[in-house]
Amino acid sequence: MQMEKNLLAAGFVFLKRSIQAEMSIVEGLTESKQKLPEGFHIDFCRYGQYEEVLQLWRDNLDATDFPLDHYSWGKGERIPCACDTDGKVVSVNWWKNSGRVSEGWHAVTHPDYYWLGLGSAILAAWCREAYREGMSRIRLWISDENQKSLAMCKKMGLVPNGRVSKQYLLQ
Repeated sequence: MQMEKNLLAAGFVFLKRSIQAEMSIVEGLTESKQKLPEGFHIDFCRYGQYEEVLQLWRDNLDATDFPLDHYSWGKGERIPCACDTDGKVVSVNWWKNSGRVSEGWHAVTHPDYYWLGLGSAILAAWCREAYREGMSRIRLWISDENQKSLAMCKKMGLVPNGRVSKQYLLQ
């Protein structure tokens, strides 16, 4: 509380609050097949698609949600993409495994493709892959104002774990 008072007194303004949600990866979820609309497919990002992925993130995330080191593709990072019938990347997630935990960031679906189940399908694909790689838990951060993502994550079994991140900007 005192740190926040000091930040505000120094000219910072509160920007947003995010919560961390997590769940144990269980075999039942890893076997679930989230239905994709006909013609859509999920595959891991290939080198030639990375610029499309970056553009999707730039267009749909706040600049403060995206660390600069994620503008280049790092070792061990996994990026599944949902693509439409023309091969255009329309939904994406990023994750990296560490120890027995897989942590995800930057889950985005292009607004023209909301409500098709693409986010849930990518989340299920992440769980399947993390399970195959020996992970026991997945974690991700969600803005506490992003009701669509919060509802999807709750439906998929992710629950808040008590960790909170508050972002401030210097004016």
